[in-house]
Order: sequence, then C-alpha cells, then structure tokens
Amino acid sequence: MLSNSDLRALFLGPDAPPKASAKRLRRDSQPVRRADWQTQLLAAAALERAAQAVGGELNGVSAALRGPGYFDGTPPARRRAVFATAMATAARLAGLVDALLASPLAPSLVADLVVGEAATTVGTCSLRLSLACVLLHDVIDGRRIDASRSEARSVLRHRRQLCAAVAASAATGGHVGGQYLLFARVNTLRCSVDEAARRLLADGWEETEPLTGGPSCAAAAALARRCRSRAFARDELFSDVLAFPPGAPLRQMNARVQRLRATVAAMGAETRVATSIDYELRLLRAALSWPSVREVVYSTCSVHCAENEAVVAAALETAEGWTLRPALPRWHRRGEAGAGLPAQLALACCRFCPREDLTAGFFVACFTRLARSVEE
Repeated sequence: MLSNSDLRALFLGPDAPPKASAKRLRRDSQPVRRADWQTQLLAAAALERAAQAVGGELNGVSAALRGPGYFDGTPPARRRAVFATAMATAARLAGLVDALLASPLAPSLVADLVVGEAATTVGTCSLRLSLACVLLHDVIDGRRIDASRSEARSVLRHRRQLCAAVAASAATGGHVGGQYLLFARVNTLRCSVDEAARRLLADGWEETEPLTGGPSCAAAAALARRCRSRAFARDELFSDVLAFPPGAPLRQMNARVQRLRATVAAMGAETRVATSIDYELRLLRAALSWPSVREVVYSTCSVHCAENEAVVAAALETAEGWTLRPALPRWHRRGEAGAGLPAQLALACCRFCPREDLTAGFFVACFTRLARSVEE
C-alpha cells in the first residue's frame, strides 16, 4: 500500500513542496512587523546629520554613519534598532530620494531638515525628506508604519508609485527610470573644452571620472547616481561634449536661454502661434465639410493644448455628424481634457511628450462621421 508521501510524489511530482505543518502555519499567520515611530524619527535625524556632514552627497551617508557622534543622543535601548534602520535606509538613499522628489509628495517635502527636539514634532504641514526616506524604506521592507501619523499617511497614499519608482531606480543603476544623463556640447568657437571645464571648477563644480564607453559605462552609472549634484565628466568618445547628472542645475548658469527667449519674443513668435492655430482650424473645418469624406486625421508636431485639443473641440462644435474614435489606442499617453474638449473625447486623442517619451512633440486625433450622417 502506498503511503501519503508516495501519493503526493505520484500526483504532484517528486519535487512537490512538503505539506505545511501546524508550526509553519502559525509562523506564516504571524502579524506583519510594526515599525516604531520614535525609532524612525531618530533614524531620520541621524541620516540628516550624516548628509550635512558629507555636504549632501547621498552615496557617502552610509560611511559617515559608521563614524562617532551620530547616535550619541539615542537611548541605549533603541540604539541598535535606530542604527539598523538608518544604515538600511542609507544603503538605498539615492533611490529613495529620487522616487520621493519625482512623486506628488515633492511639493510638501522639506530638504532643509530639522534635528534635535523639533524632530519629534508630528502633524506638521510639510514632510521632512529624511523622515520620508525612512518611512518609505520601512514600507518597502514590509513593515507596518503608524498610519495615525500625518507623515506616514502621506507616504502610504502614494506607496505603489513610490515602490515602483525605487524598484526602477535599483534596476537602472541608482537613478529613476526616465532620468538620463545630460549632455552639453561645448562651442569650441568661443572656448575650448579645457577652458569650459576650468570655468565650471572655478564656479564650484566637481569633475568626475571621464566616460569611456558612452552612457552605459560604469563611470556614467556613477555620475547618474549623483542626481541633482554639481558634477560633470568628459566624454572620451566625443571630445567636445560634457556630461552632467540628471537634474543638474544647468539653467542657473545658462544665460543663453534668456537671450533666446528675448529673441523669440522680439520676433513675434506668440503672434505666429495664434496665426497658426487659426489656419489649422480653418483647414480642419474645410476637410470636415466635404460630404464624401468618412474619416479625417488631424495631426500636429506641437505639444501645446491650444494647437491640439482646443482646435479639435472648436471643430467639433461646428461639424455636425462627426465624432472622435481612438487614435493609436495602444499608446499610453492620451489627450488632455479641457479647452472645451470633454474627458471622454480627450481619451480618444493621443499625444507624445518629448521629456517623458523621448520623442518629438506629436498629437493625433481621428475624426469619424456618424453612420446616420453618412446615410443622409
């Protein structure tokens, strides 16, 4: 006669997992670990002091925490837990910061962190970045944070988006997906690359290891992890190009942008855009007026709602018997509701964003004539 284990191997295969025991069931049914609020506050304060000690260089916080003085005010009973929480958070600090600053929480985050007795204050209108990092780390680590705190509720409200962003950051070498290195070509007619590098160094920038294999080399990944820092690197593949980390404050030193804006305004670019909108609307209305036409595709290379959704809405107001059908339905980015276009019709349009989709500006709307109108 076959035993129970033989029957399991026969029907489920020899590699079938063993039957769960009562002890294992009790272990799996244990409640989720709870995170201690005071431990989180103390760990956040330690992270803040370490970040200030290394000048905001996130990759150096872990090493700084191993030094003396960062946990001196921690009660002995909590010191081990605070140290473990702070070190675990510091290990992925760059990804946590990137995810938080790219989330809807960014406007309420305070980068100038407060330490000492004020760190235990709860219910404030803004969320300290160090505390948000600790809370997000505990959520990712499977801990149950105290939802009665306003700071914890803010993180829990966006936890799915934040966790996905941190996972993407880990998969892309420490920077959030969609954020890439910035490359600037030096105008060698004005100055040499060496002179441009000397000007950056004199202005407080730091030169890192040059890029030897393009954006996929180890030096590029290290530069990308220094998000929003004042650092740059040379590119050995392109001698007249300098590379900068994502979010580098280039606009602060780019006076040419202001000159270009003044030139565009002096040329009357805004008037030209208004003229283009009127011309596009007249063309679209003319196409919709032809009785034998069944479908009309309206497309622009613009990202402005005034040239896209507003023109579509204005055309639908005067074109009887026409509606929209989904254009490129598999494309994830749809039209923007507003400017007279209802949300349901805006979903039928699609648009391309240069910053997020890495394409040129593009918009498509597909007009289709209703069946009743065709019969008439």
